[in-house]
Amino acid sequence: MFSIWGLIYKELKKHRLKKNFRSRQILLSFDDGPDSIYTSRLLDLLKQKEVKAVFFVVAEKAARHPSVIARMKIEGHRIEYHSSDHRKIFYLGPKAAKKYIENGLHLLHAQGISASYFRPPWGMLTPFYFHAVKKAGLKLCFWSCMAQDWRARSKATEIKDRLLRRTIDGGFVCLHDSGEDTGGAPGAPARMLDALSGYIDSRRACGYEFITFEEAEERGLLS
Repeated sequence: MFSIWGLIYKELKKHRLKKNFRSRQILLSFDDGPDSIYTSRLLDLLKQKEVKAVFFVVAEKAARHPSVIARMKIEGHRIEYHSSDHRKIFYLGPKAAKKYIENGLHLLHAQGISASYFRPPWGMLTPFYFHAVKKAGLKLCFWSCMAQDWRARSKATEIKDRLLRRTIDGGFVCLHDSGEDTGGAPGAPARMLDALSGYIDSRRACGYEFITFEEAEERGLLS
């Protein structure tokens, strides 16, 4: 029952975001990092393309890679919360869910990250988890489209084509700069990076605007 409730909630939020972004505006977001190799390569690419993104980080990974987090801050990217260690949370009761959320926030605070938004791993929620997130003063944040970039059989050309098809009107894109230890295929972030470079160029050539997380907030696109 909990998984069905969470799925319905997620799909409603994703549908709302898809409607909000129907204006050739694109916001890039990245989950499951930071990663010592792929995230640095991604930051290089975003700097080259002059695009700002929002990173939903795993708190324990953030604690292991403080230099990558510092670079995100220096280069003007937004950092938000994507769980403590990316575990599945269906078995957590109310007290355990509250502690789990708070533990991750504590790790982020130690690096000077004051998260306002939370994106649950796989977009999964239970009522206990939902309550713990709200109790911590966080807003839930999903996405309007993915490109299955974590799959072993997803080639860079296929990822790019999916992104182009799924952001015809614009969108809040969710990609992955890490994840080999959380269900993603080995080498998947490298294929995502190859796809992303061409995708950004293609969309810009057609007049699309890549916006920041702060701009999306100001325009009311995340509500």
